[in-house]
Amino acid sequence: MAKKSKNFKYGRNALLFTCLVLAIMLFVNLIITEIVSVYPLKADMTRNKVYALTEDTKRILNEMKKDVSIYLIESEKQPINHDTIEVIDRYRKESNGRITVESVDISENPTFAKKFDGKATLNFGTIVIACDERVKTLNSSDFTSSENKTYTAENKLTNAILYVMSEETQNVYLMTGHGEKEFGIMETLLNQSFYTIQDFQFLNNEIPEDAKIMICIAPKKDFSAEEIEKLDQYLENGGNVQFYFDVGSTDLERLYVYLKEWGIQVNNDYLYESDANRFYGSGATAAINIIPIVESYAFTEGINQNALMIVPFSSSLTLSDSNVKKATVLPLLSTSEKAYSRTDFAADGFSSPVEGDTMGYHTMSALSIMEKDGKESNVMVTGTSQLLLNSLLEDNSTYANGDYFLNSIAWMSQMKDAVKIRAKSLVSDALKLTVGKGITYTVVIFVISILVLIVGLVIWARRRFL
Repeated sequence: MAKKSKNFKYGRNALLFTCLVLAIMLFVNLIITEIVSVYPLKADMTRNKVYALTEDTKRILNEMKKDVSIYLIESEKQPINHDTIEVIDRYRKESNGRITVESVDISENPTFAKKFDGKATLNFGTIVIACDERVKTLNSSDFTSSENKTYTAENKLTNAILYVMSEETQNVYLMTGHGEKEFGIMETLLNQSFYTIQDFQFLNNEIPEDAKIMICIAPKKDFSAEEIEKLDQYLENGGNVQFYFDVGSTDLERLYVYLKEWGIQVNNDYLYESDANRFYGSGATAAINIIPIVESYAFTEGINQNALMIVPFSSSLTLSDSNVKKATVLPLLSTSEKAYSRTDFAADGFSSPVEGDTMGYHTMSALSIMEKDGKESNVMVTGTSQLLLNSLLEDNSTYANGDYFLNSIAWMSQMKDAVKIRAKSLVSDALKLTVGKGITYTVVIFVISILVLIVGLVIWARRRFL
């Protein structure tokens, strides 16, 4: 009888203890749930922090002065994917109440689109970002690139929020009429950052007053005197221009003479590196794919830290502070001291220099800044248009060329808050074990499992026969 009484006592105590633990766990869970509803406590355990917000985005969200609404167009049968919901929820929590998120089923609310006065086309999977009268739509399926295995949700969401909060349109004009090149991915990047892109031809046209930036890519035909005059007038009034040239473009004498007035001379040569750490690839022509020294400036900070920047097949630039415009001229991208400038286009190979090759630091991209009558004008010149190759701009997780281009555009257009957030790789590293390590890990796991089992049996036996 005494033994049964003792067993009953142990059983009762065990039951009471179990109930107490469950009650405590329930209470703690309720508290944590309430805290999590206010503060984002979720930890992003993915290798590349796919869901975590960058410091740039956090700063923008913390400094928001306007309310932004995000509408998720979805239904029970066609929900927006969990990854997107997770990221958007982090935006909401980080915005100090400035961002509200609402799920809308347009099959149940078919007139919802009227709310945006024709500014948004709604389908399941659409994400609408709205602030006052400005609206932007994104598609959650566009956040993941299966080709490059990258996730771009943060870059697109943050820039969409910046766009709807902005009160002006950022117009970028692409010069035409001189045989200029077109790069589709460059235009895509500008569109994704919510710049308005338009073509501009000088013939019978004045440069629009709303032109934040003019871009000229690899012209083959020289500018006329009238075009130079229009360009100069635009720059004298605080304009911004970017030029990208191709090696061997010698029929641009009038334009080159004008750029010299800004302290930048485009040379008739091409550059190659002899420092193996400063060129990309291993083929016969790899030496012309230069990994530049990125000089420190307002929009170059951080470039080339987490990804490669490659400047393929570039001419050199000669800079002069003694220029007609009295402009300040700064190098942006440079070679190493072991690079060569070559003017003999018939020479083969880069294993050793040929007669006429000049070794030393060479500038490949430069910025000329003129301040006059309270206005600032900027001319950026790059010795190669191949810096904007689709392959180098599209793979943002590997190459930093897109960062350099968009950062320079943001700086020139005075969109100081505009950000280029690096795409996040979705590729995970597999755990690779040697045979020796594999055996060791197996033995350790097996031994630990046996020890836990033995300890459990001993404890059970002692309690069973008390």
